[in-house]
Amino acid sequence: MPMGCRSSTPSAATVRVNQYQRRRPAAVLVVRAVQKKVVSITLMPGSRLPAFCTSMGRVLLASLPERVVRQKLASGSLVRRTPYTETDPEKLIQILRDVRESGFSVIDQEVEVGLPSIAVPVLNSRGDVVAAINPGLPAMAGDTGEIVERYLQPLIDLQAELKWVLV
Repeated sequence: MPMGCRSSTPSAATVRVNQYQRRRPAAVLVVRAVQKKVVSITLMPGSRLPAFCTSMGRVLLASLPERVVRQKLASGSLVRRTPYTETDPEKLIQILRDVRESGFSVIDQEVEVGLPSIAVPVLNSRGDVVAAINPGLPAMAGDTGEIVERYLQPLIDLQAELKWVLV
């Protein structure tokens, strides 16, 4: 299990690490640490989800220059996955600005109905965003306020632990 997963994440959570694939705007799962007693979505290393509508994808997109993000959003297919998926490029740009400013992303049912998600960037020792991490939450885990209250600080703690082991 990755460093910090035992102590820094709330019990009964699956921790995922994603990296951004620049050729195609997708968040690619690279590490998955599963803990017991969790309802999990079946995502394995190599799984791809659209970056624009996932919490990890938004964290990764927010680390890119805005002009690059605008190009990606204009050239990509912004397919609505649920009735809650935001597909308006200008609204997405504002969401990414908010993510950049706050240091985390939280979504509510944009990938799958009933599924919330929260993510923070993984930084290397130079402060560059190299990946994103999130806990795999059970469906209907609570509203976004509850998600932020319960999971943000443990994610920030794990983020701090990882920063000093990544070059």
